[in-house]
Amino acid sequence: MKKKKITVIFLLLIIIILSGYFLLKNIQNKHNTGNYLGSYYKGNYVWGGAMNLAWNDLNENIVGEKLKLDTRDKMALDMVEKLNNAVFGKDDLDKESYYIKSGYGQETVNLINQESRDKFPEKSFPDLS
Repeated sequence: MKKKKITVIFLLLIIIILSGYFLLKNIQNKHNTGNYLGSYYKGNYVWGGAMNLAWNDLNENIVGEKLKLDTRDKMALDMVEKLNNAVFGKDDLDKESYYIKSGYGQETVNLINQESRDKFPEKSFPDLS
């Protein structure tokens, strides 16, 4: 009976270890081929969600649909595919923690400067020019 318990525990441990290994591999593959935009830094994947938010805003407010490129460049097409199918959006953040604006010309730049100062009065970056 004791031998059976040890065998069952041993098998459960192997299943848990293998599950963790395959979960980790899946996460690594998602970062390499998934729709997360970021880069590796000192062995860590640093995800940059701001680009996803900006791209989504561009598509919604300027383009009016998912942006398409007229190119055969595989890297460019892969990047557009990732950005057009982002796994991250505004609903994933607290509304008070970010600012997004898209538009044309100096009027938009002036609006961005004013609205970002209003929302983040202690901001550490300079106004856009």
